[in-house]
Amino acid sequence: MTSSISTFRSTRLIERTLSENENDIDYIIPSKSFFEYHAESIGRIFAWTCTVLYLTSRMPQIWKNYKRRSVEGLSIFMFVFAALGNFTYTVSIFSSPLVRTNPTYLKESTPYILGSIGTLVFDLTIFLQWYYWKNRDDFELNKEAVDNVEYSRLPLGDGGFRNSDDGNDEI
Repeated sequence: MTSSISTFRSTRLIERTLSENENDIDYIIPSKSFFEYHAESIGRIFAWTCTVLYLTSRMPQIWKNYKRRSVEGLSIFMFVFAALGNFTYTVSIFSSPLVRTNPTYLKESTPYILGSIGTLVFDLTIFLQWYYWKNRDDFELNKEAVDNVEYSRLPLGDGGFRNSDDGNDEI
């Protein structure tokens, strides 16, 4: 308690100035900074910017999968865990006690709700692409492997391999 009182007194000493008459004391009332005055607006701008960036984050992957007609190299578990995170985040917003006590809570949470639910829709698109094209990638890889077989390197019945035209390459 003593610490907070001394902090208050030192703050008040810093804030006051003496006028021409030493008995007259004027207090300077600190004004709000630009960021304090516009904190809510700045927060809203960042929230909506985050929503737009988060929503568009899946689009390059969806487009790449579509153009290649392939999901080769896609880590489906990254999208599974991201979708689970977005789903639980959305549920946490709707199940918060503030939904019942603060009438503006859902309005204030709108960018976060849209970002999470919207990204879930894009994740669903990636899941559908993965489901549709996952076996196609296996088929394409197997077809490519068959096309690239070197028949001259196939084992002969006697256990040897033929590499050259004269057939004298034994292991």
